[in-house]
Amino acid sequence: MNALATVLICVTVMYLFGEVLRHLRIPRVVSHITAGIILGLPQVRPIVFSAESGWLVQFFADVGVILLLFFVGLQIDLHKFRDALPTSLWISVCNTLFPLVTGFLVTHYVFGLARYAALIVGICLSVSATALAFDLLAELGKLRTRLATFIVSAGTFDDIVEMFLVAGVFTVLETTVKRIGVFELAVNVFIFAAVIFAFRFWLIPVILKRIEGQPEHAQLFTGALIITLLMAILAEYLGISAMIGALFSGVMMRQVLLNPGHKPWERMEITHSIHTLAFGLFVPFFFLMIGLQTDVLAIGENLWFGAAITAIAILGTVLGSAVGYYVTHKNWTEGLVIGWAMNAKGDTELVIAQLALSVGAISQEVFSSLIFMAVVSTLISPLVLKRLVVKYV
Repeated sequence: MNALATVLICVTVMYLFGEVLRHLRIPRVVSHITAGIILGLPQVRPIVFSAESGWLVQFFADVGVILLLFFVGLQIDLHKFRDALPTSLWISVCNTLFPLVTGFLVTHYVFGLARYAALIVGICLSVSATALAFDLLAELGKLRTRLATFIVSAGTFDDIVEMFLVAGVFTVLETTVKRIGVFELAVNVFIFAAVIFAFRFWLIPVILKRIEGQPEHAQLFTGALIITLLMAILAEYLGISAMIGALFSGVMMRQVLLNPGHKPWERMEITHSIHTLAFGLFVPFFFLMIGLQTDVLAIGENLWFGAAITAIAILGTVLGSAVGYYVTHKNWTEGLVIGWAMNAKGDTELVIAQLALSVGAISQEVFSSLIFMAVVSTLISPLVLKRLVVKYV
């Protein structure tokens, strides 16, 4: 089967699954992973994928993860969380440490994973995807409530904490593969920090200034794409990981556009363009690839492990967030609402898991169990959150 036919089949299957699950109010990411699992079955895969088409799907997935992390970076507002800093700090620290530490201890000492693999699992369990909560709050007309403000600010702080966690994981995984020494890594990190500084205060403002004078708005998207790919390539060359370059390019782009002198529509224009291109074409292929790499039999054979890490991820995030909120507001009910809002998975931790699998840091069985955890938490969280928001917010 030629490459175009493979792309057509993949897009069609993802779309059909998405339409079915949309009526059940199940997030799109689940439909993309499910489509990948179905197309990856031994009876189906040889029919749909050839060497040529497999390469193209992998390329789409690689571009998708770059655009996904750039988009995540665009959502990180380093200023917004200041107003609710104490509460956001407590929530973020607790809902990160609880599942991370518990996940590491249980997978290492109970299930016998190596320390490095157990640490990666713990980090994957501690990462949240609050975009699902924002969509639900907007749908229920609750996005401007007091509790929603804490959810947004805590989600922003969570993104910042996760950004550094992910940066550390990606850097270590990349340097392990490329056999980079500690001194060389330190030098490369310093160079990358200088690159970020140069992009933030020189290159991005210069490119945006030249583009702002042009009547064609598409050039703004082109400029953002050039900056993203350039930072991704530089980061990969320095052994930091292309994904970290993409993430920081989004963060820097947002900070520049928030400065006085830039038109308010510019950030919305870039966000909308990236969202359309990324989530309309490339990002679904990344999640499809996640599904293609998922071994359903491995999930069944390691069901206790999958169930254990799923329980740790859900309980750790929900109770951690509730404890963090209770420290400053002494209200368990509102803390649990925030906890379920922070609980959904389905983006960054899958990137970490996929990269860890590709470099051999975790096994196929562990990877499949992490996918199981992400899908279950993503399915459960919106259902519970909706009931809590209607009742208490």
